[in-house]
Amino acid sequence: AMGKKRNAAAAELGEERGPSRKELKDSARRPSEIRISLKALNAEQLEQRWRALADEVREAQLKQMEIRHGTRVGRARPDGVPSDRARTNAMNAVHKAEQAYLEVQREWESRGLPPLLNFHSPRIG
Repeated sequence: AMGKKRNAAAAELGEERGPSRKELKDSARRPSEIRISLKALNAEQLEQRWRALADEVREAQLKQMEIRHGTRVGRARPDGVPSDRARTNAMNAVHKAEQAYLEVQREWESRGLPPLLNFHSPRIG
């Protein structure tokens, strides 16, 4: 077979892991990972999704800042510092959450619904 050979220890570790994020129930997944039709949601459901995505964006941005401040660029990194992969994954998580948030915001505005009360939108951009 082509590709990297896995040793027995790595194969056993792979079997002991829990289900992947895609296999989890919707309640255990992040809102941005749940693909649903926004047109099918009523205003209350759309508001719940919008608020959940706003929280997810803030959490992803916070995690990205923690990783960014704990990472040096280039090869001069000491051990124990997050890799470029960690920074890339954090950046991708922020982007995915922001895109889902903006989709809900556009749907809300296209319906002509009034602005939400007690809602602090995350900084995007």
